[in-house]
Amino acid sequence: MKKKYPEAMPLPETEGERENEAFAEIIRLCEQDDWRMASDRLEYLVARAGKPEWEWLVEALRSSIANGLGDTKQAVVHLWNMLQAGRDSIPFNQHCSRYSDFLFLQHYDEEKSDEQRRREAFAYGDFERGLRHYVHDRSKHGQHERLRIGFIASSFGDSVVANFSIQILCGLDKQRYQVFCYACRRGDDATSDFIREHVQGWWQPPEGEAYTPKRLAQQIYEDEIDILFDLEGHSAGGAGLQAAALRPAPVQLSGIGYMSTTGMGSMDYFLGDPYCDPPGSEEDFSEHLLRLPHSHFCYTPTELAFQEKRNRLPHKGIVFGSFNKFEKINGRVLACWAEILGRVPESRLLLKNWLTSAQKQRAFKRRLREAGLPMERVLLENSSLQYMGRYNAVDIALDTFPYVGGGTTCDALYMGVPVVSLYGRRHGTRFGYSLLMNTGLGELAAATEKEYVEKAVALAGDRGLLSALHREIPDMFRKSPVMDAAAYLRDMQAAFEQIWQEWLSGKA
Repeated sequence: MKKKYPEAMPLPETEGERENEAFAEIIRLCEQDDWRMASDRLEYLVARAGKPEWEWLVEALRSSIANGLGDTKQAVVHLWNMLQAGRDSIPFNQHCSRYSDFLFLQHYDEEKSDEQRRREAFAYGDFERGLRHYVHDRSKHGQHERLRIGFIASSFGDSVVANFSIQILCGLDKQRYQVFCYACRRGDDATSDFIREHVQGWWQPPEGEAYTPKRLAQQIYEDEIDILFDLEGHSAGGAGLQAAALRPAPVQLSGIGYMSTTGMGSMDYFLGDPYCDPPGSEEDFSEHLLRLPHSHFCYTPTELAFQEKRNRLPHKGIVFGSFNKFEKINGRVLACWAEILGRVPESRLLLKNWLTSAQKQRAFKRRLREAGLPMERVLLENSSLQYMGRYNAVDIALDTFPYVGGGTTCDALYMGVPVVSLYGRRHGTRFGYSLLMNTGLGELAAATEKEYVEKAVALAGDRGLLSALHREIPDMFRKSPVMDAAAYLRDMQAAFEQIWQEWLSGKA
């Protein structure tokens, strides 16, 4: 999903309308993906009539343009500059949203230290200072016949978050639980319609009304939600977190759709598992870690995936593949891929989820060439709804790092493609490791870049093992905890009971 940071931001107060019109034109160019023209117009405007009060909007536009041109690191720098320049001029909720964007984008940075990430994430808690929290009565909540579980997401339509949460949304024991869904924006599709039929409460902003965190928080409080589960963290501008910051429910947790701590004092728990969160991971979280026994999410393929047939194409040379987002492919990843292709003769690399922006395509191709990849052996394809079938053309999937794949790794395993994944120390760097360990494929997980290359090269050279993996992985994955919905629901329900009893007893 594209990030257009200036969207919904007020234009600055100026002495005349000329500058406002110029800013509006630059924003339109960004919306049209004409990033170079937008950059030229912006820098001309700044050089001609720059004013201090414009700085926050200028930096916001520079961030959007850098991201549009594929320079994620520079986008993060400008976004940080915008946050500092606009500290006293950007509306509070907008400031929170842009800080969430900053926290989300910095996960693409392969050079930032764990300590810096932790410090920046915990700083989000400063936005909670001075907020007035709702007060909750234990005796009142304890009278509920069924435990009321509320879920917040930007929407509940077809998405990776839906793939990982649909079982818990629709499958909780209805004799014990009532499920309420709260969407931060309007929008319906077949997936959201299906979920809506299986839950007991549904809310989205009324027709013609903009989303406001206070309005959502009030609705959650009025519904007397017992446990509030935020599914997206700082994704999508952290809209749900802004409502959760008012503590509309007595017990609150986050996880599944975001890869690290929210940094919030009002968020009690973060959902994890033993593989993503080994002992010692607690220091990375402002929340208490709530580890499920096996996997902290349950994968459900999309309807389109069920329609795809496994029909592997014969290859003369090995085809490596990655269907991860463009932004996850950094210099270290490219260096490993270049070495792998160099050591496996006649191999090729299929990159799908390609971008429609011509300027971003050119920038990415330049990065591939500069990293030493043989362009005649690299296949670039646009994303498509029927992308699952293209896994039939892939022999070995190569995960990105440190921002690893989640849904893409599950998709590959579902289609029988082995995935080589490099894991780190933090929760968000270990999704691939957790998926592989839960599937019985831990040997494909690498602790270092050298090991990552060696495992990919060795697997490419063992055609017998590769054929066996393609044959066995689909059944292994379907029988794993990652796709065992019944066991996952039992684990999740036990976790809900644990944290609820902790609150009722005053131990939370």
